[in-house]
Amino acid sequence: MNKVDHAGWMRDVNTPPPASRTAVRLRLASVFAAVLLIPGTVVAWLVSVSTEQGGRCLMYGGDACGASPSGWAFVAALVAAFVACCVTLFVPSRTARAERVRRAALWTQLAMEAMFLVLVLSLG
Repeated sequence: MNKVDHAGWMRDVNTPPPASRTAVRLRLASVFAAVLLIPGTVVAWLVSVSTEQGGRCLMYGGDACGASPSGWAFVAALVAAFVACCVTLFVPSRTARAERVRRAALWTQLAMEAMFLVLVLSLG
């Protein structure tokens, strides 16, 4: 359905308004944090392996390795971070609470990514 605005231009009234600057910034921050998780994981693993115990675990394995967190903790942190990233990216801007939801999802994503990196650090 088209409608003529005050300047005489035809405009589609079904088209949602463009995203606000805050929404764009939150989306960019979410993507930036997700991309930086990969090099952050590599650095955390290198720090973990560079310790004496981490080096022994890497070289000899098995009994030389200390107690490490279970695999479900890693998976849960990554899945929660992924879901929070998707919420930040795909919440429609038409709702009144969209900015609060995006902000909360971004903080949740950052917390889950930090928890994942701490788990990687604890491997050594």
